[in-house]
Amino acid sequence: MTQCSCLTSKGIQCSRKGSQNPEHTQTFCYQHQKCSTLYKEKQILDKKQQLDKQQLDKKQQLDKKQQLDKKQQLDKKQQLDKQQLDKKQQLDKQQLDKKQQLDKKQQLDKKQQLDKKQQLDKKQQLDKKHQLDKKQLPNQKLPINKKKLIDKTLHPSRQLKALSGPSMFAYYPNVHNKRILLLGEYHSISQLCKQNDTQDPIYEIHKWLNDLVANGPQCVDIFVEHSYLTDQKKIKQNGGKSLSLYSYPLTAIKDEFKNCRTTDIIKKKNCHSDNLRYNYIDLRGFKGITKSSLLHIYLNHNATIVSNPPLKIKLKYQRNKQLLFMYTMGLDRSLYAKTIFDNYILDLLQLIKTNIDPHLMLAQNFEFFKLFWQLIDKQLLKFDPTLNKDLFMSTLFDIAMEAPNWSSLLFVLPQDLYFLLRLFIQFSDDKMERGPQGCHENKVVKNAILHAGSYHTQLYVKFIDKYFGIKPDRDTYVKSSLQSQCIRFKTPFDFFAS
Repeated sequence: MTQCSCLTSKGIQCSRKGSQNPEHTQTFCYQHQKCSTLYKEKQILDKKQQLDKQQLDKKQQLDKKQQLDKKQQLDKKQQLDKQQLDKKQQLDKQQLDKKQQLDKKQQLDKKQQLDKKQQLDKKQQLDKKHQLDKKQLPNQKLPINKKKLIDKTLHPSRQLKALSGPSMFAYYPNVHNKRILLLGEYHSISQLCKQNDTQDPIYEIHKWLNDLVANGPQCVDIFVEHSYLTDQKKIKQNGGKSLSLYSYPLTAIKDEFKNCRTTDIIKKKNCHSDNLRYNYIDLRGFKGITKSSLLHIYLNHNATIVSNPPLKIKLKYQRNKQLLFMYTMGLDRSLYAKTIFDNYILDLLQLIKTNIDPHLMLAQNFEFFKLFWQLIDKQLLKFDPTLNKDLFMSTLFDIAMEAPNWSSLLFVLPQDLYFLLRLFIQFSDDKMERGPQGCHENKVVKNAILHAGSYHTQLYVKFIDKYFGIKPDRDTYVKSSLQSQCIRFKTPFDFFAS
């Protein structure tokens, strides 16, 4: 007997059995003979509703997934667009910086060409005047002295026949109303003058400088490759020893004039001679404060890496060497130029085994440049107004750019820039009394003697030739040579000769 197929008001199938009455429909119980709603239809309906619900859920999930995918694609596109925009802005900035640098260099080149033309025109006018004056002079023969007579009343330091120590000797009787003597050495004590090689009396470099300033008639500025001093550290002076007892000639000069290397105005004023101004010019470091990163690596780790780094480093920075030089000279103090210089330092540090903190190294290097630029700005303010300052700086920059081993020049450039500026400054009126008695009237350098490494000295010879168009006195000029550190003269040399 089957169960009643009718759906009750409670929404469930009737639990009674089908009616046994022959007149009744047996698929319904006696009570639900007029049933209008079958339980089976509800099952079908429920199943349909369940299917509809599943389809709806599936559709909602699909819609949700599509929306999510669409959002992710949109975010990714926006991110790519932002990256492209950032890259474009960066490229635009680099192009702008490059254009500004190019414009700056073109302006310098244009000004340099104009100044050179003016100098050439001036020289041609002077030459023309000299030729005209020569024509107007009476036709007379001048006596010719083939052999220079020795003035026995002069001190021996002014009758120099042999000088032991320098490997290079470049004398200029007149460069912008200055006597300039440039001495170079190879930081070695070998190949000095020997008495058995010559009958002439030999002067050792430190003793000659000592006697010359002590017995000379005028104020002398001696410039020495010696670290820049900013404190009042007491220094013991020895001096007077034989040159052969020192590690190289420059150390003998430093020792001879140690009392002059001071920031104490009174001590400096009374130093050694009333006619001496002693200038320490090695601006690659500030004694007791900080030094350039290049000097730190050179002194404490690997000198060769600084003066002649591997080819891969040179090639990497070949196109940026202009920025490296401009940053060093203070011509470009931008963050971009600093970043290029910092990266150069970091690449050098990777070549050596050191536990030094690179961030500390870069911070110290920036402190050095801030002090260095401050000192350079001070010299530029005092620069001789009769000279072209922009042409002066661009001439040194051009020499640096033309150097075959630019990395070595980058290392020494702070000293060279400072010395050349210092050579052509005007001292302040209110500070003239601070110097030695014999120099009170010399507002500018009149007599300059430099002693430094030959690499520096050769650069100064190039600079004077390129900027002033003047070459060293050919009768006394001795090019730098590793073969000898002994200068001999055909006729006695007097620095103060007119």
